[in-house]
Amino acid sequence: MPRMRQIEVEQASGLVRNLFGKVEKSLGLIPNMFRCMANSTMGFDGFLKLNASLMAGKLGGRLQKLVILATSEFNGCEYCAAAHTKMAQDGNLLTAQECLDARRFQAADPKEAAILGFVRHVLETKGNVPDEDLETLRNKGFGDEEIVEILGTMALATYTNYISSVGQPNLDFPETPRV
Repeated sequence: MPRMRQIEVEQASGLVRNLFGKVEKSLGLIPNMFRCMANSTMGFDGFLKLNASLMAGKLGGRLQKLVILATSEFNGCEYCAAAHTKMAQDGNLLTAQECLDARRFQAADPKEAAILGFVRHVLETKGNVPDEDLETLRNKGFGDEEIVEILGTMALATYTNYISSVGQPNLDFPETPRV
């Protein structure tokens, strides 16, 4: 049972109603986590703006989903793991196995493995990673722009993870296996 109100379209303010329309057009539904997030108009609006900015960045959808899945698993967010597994598969960005692997901080591709290793170290050290972690990413072809986008994606995922963990919205995506 949700611990935060899940805003319905009929209850929403004008701006939230407009944002709901954009989300529904993009995803085909308004996820219950967004309905919880919409309790703060500015929090919801800011999330969607930063999300859109990061989606237009250099990292790309596939790598973003890897980062989101790994971060969500680390943060223990079943809702976000389920939501992003479904979105990654529906968008043909990742297979079911690649989604599970990302949640384990694993990838067959060396560049993807480097990103996931970096994400794990950032989470474990609260950002106090050694120089070698940055060098590993740079040696795989990632520059400071991508590194900042990785961190932004992690921050955005953590925001939704905490809203989901605190608010406990009803799960409106297929459950994912535990890892």
